Amino acid sequence: RYELELLTGRKLNTLDELLDAARGCIADGVEVVAVSMGGEGALILRGDEILRTPGLKVEVKSTVAAGDSMIAGLAAGFGRGYRLEDAFRLGVAAAGLIRDGKFGNMVAVQNDKIVPVPLKEVAGKLKTVPVDCALIQTARELGLSMGD
Repeated sequence: RYELELLTGRKLNTLDELLDAARGCIADGVEVVAVSMGGEGALILRGDEILRTPGLKVEVKSTVAAGDSMIAGLAAGFGRGYRLEDAFRLGVAAAGLIRDGKFGNMVAVQNDKIVPVPLKEVAGKLKTVPVDCALIQTARELGLSMGD
């Protein structure tokens, strides 16, 4: 939400205002707009397709980096060629790890289920991702910086 407010130069207090701003981005040529709305959930738009997940009535342990985690999950899903709905589910699951305070975990897809995996289980098994791979290219196309 914050980044969309900066982009539009106005506060976006209601769902209708958020949707209007996101649709404006789509009209300006942005392919996908994802909005993390904190306790109110999240939404994503691509063309005329709109998906929304409501906020959950759960104890929130943290929101620090939840939106960033959602974007990372989306980028990973798009990089794998997932449909919008599946990439969104992966992004929301990644943000949910932060919300639930499951620090030290990563989101993985195992047997078509999104699951948290403790980083200590994958430490030493990490792979380097080539800078020209589809995941990095997709992230850059979405406007994400990859440390460069």
